[in-house]
Amino acid sequence: MPLSLDPRPDAWLRERVRLEHPGDPRDGRFVLAWVCTALRADDNPLLDAARRAAAKHALPLLVYQGLTHRAWYASDRTHGFILEGAHDLAESLGAQGVRHVLHVEREGDRGALRRLAADAAMVFAEDFPVGDLPGWRAALARATGRPLYAVDCACALPMRVVGRAWERAFAFREATDGPRRARLAVPVPPAPAVPAWEGALPFTPTDLSRTPIADVLASLPIDHAVTQPRDLPGGERAARARWDAWRDAHLGTYHTRRTDAGDPGGASELSAHLHFGMIAPWRVAAEALAQGGPGAEKFLDELLTWRELAWCFCAHRADHPTALPAWATQTLAATRDRRARRPSLDAIERGETGDALFDLAQRS
Repeated sequence: MPLSLDPRPDAWLRERVRLEHPGDPRDGRFVLAWVCTALRADDNPLLDAARRAAAKHALPLLVYQGLTHRAWYASDRTHGFILEGAHDLAESLGAQGVRHVLHVEREGDRGALRRLAADAAMVFAEDFPVGDLPGWRAALARATGRPLYAVDCACALPMRVVGRAWERAFAFREATDGPRRARLAVPVPPAPAVPAWEGALPFTPTDLSRTPIADVLASLPIDHAVTQPRDLPGGERAARARWDAWRDAHLGTYHTRRTDAGDPGGASELSAHLHFGMIAPWRVAAEALAQGGPGAEKFLDELLTWRELAWCFCAHRADHPTALPAWATQTLAATRDRRARRPSLDAIERGETGDALFDLAQRS
């Protein structure tokens, strides 16, 4: 697919959506949008694509979000952050007339998404290229026989448009910077309003407007020793507030302060919100670009070059969990002796290795 921007009005969305698994949409009662890592109501191509499909086929829309205690490193910290995002998402979508249902999985309560998707005409899911999600998407499509569309919600220049994996940032930057910035200048087209599907569900949804998040966490068999941080709430409102405050106060000095891990304003601390899609990266990028200056340019390089380099590498290399470029293996070989002289486990745990940056991170 060429990197040039399609001039058609709906091109911004079209190039983010691909039919990952064909199927039969007949007799489906609604369009299903399955959200995992795009927990925002606005600037969300997954929801926009699902809305357009629902309008085209005269069907209602349902937004499903699941949370399992079987996730890697499941704890109050990660699950609390996700649930805060779910709370905001349900509230924002409700204001738009869209039904969002949250399925908090319990012991013996598996297969709810499969049963729900079997009644849908089609499923829209995030094009998240790592971890369990690609396998989950494939398994869901096989089990239901419904069409499944994968939507890029994570990159300013969609991964599939880039078309290949890159190993070096400078080459990736040179090839993609212009096309990416051209897309940042394109206004996101509005999606049509569609009715909400109000049918029965194959599970009992969790209503976070009535059930405190702390009570939900306490009921789950997860690691409760890893607690929620007080200064990093989840949700699209918190993400927006964090970005607005940091952009206005610190973006201009990012290029000189970002390497000091002890500087509380040196970095945006948006990584967790970006990972769970609580704020759109292209919205952040467009606002940084509008502000301009050396701090903004360095921030844009980190957000758009280095971050999207990783996404594209994973999307286009099936062996990405174990793949290392030649320069990385050469560096590892050259530093093998240094790593052999590692400090004791006790010193590592106490932050007493002698490495100032590591010890600071460990103590924090």
